[in-house]
Amino acid sequence: MSLSNVATTVQEFLQPATTKEHFLDIIDWVEEQKPRPLISKALVDGRMSFTVSAGQKFETMDKIDFGWGKVTFGSCHVPESRKDCFVMTMGSPTNDEDWVVYMHMPLMHMSFIEAHASHVFKPLDTDYILI
Repeated sequence: MSLSNVATTVQEFLQPATTKEHFLDIIDWVEEQKPRPLISKALVDGRMSFTVSAGQKFETMDKIDFGWGKVTFGSCHVPESRKDCFVMTMGSPTNDEDWVVYMHMPLMHMSFIEAHASHVFKPLDTDYILI
């Protein structure tokens, strides 16, 4: 598939998601789904806090193909400016018995986890996700 065809396919795939109505529908859906604020209570008053979230596999991941193969792995983004500690689990893209665990926390806590739980947590690399 030529680069031009890939670009056309991507543009056609994204086109429905570029309308005002689409974004308003997303806002409405998010508002309906969240039963309480998404910010940690301790973050408001400056104490250290951990947010633990169970991620979900995006249903469309198995269907997306940009022309060079299907998407192998989708991830989350935690802004660097976020001050609370955030931990999220997602099912492994390659092994139904594994989990991918995202951790956003101070270096001293990450160092502790690496020192005391390296037999549980392994770095995510391209070999593991088969790319």
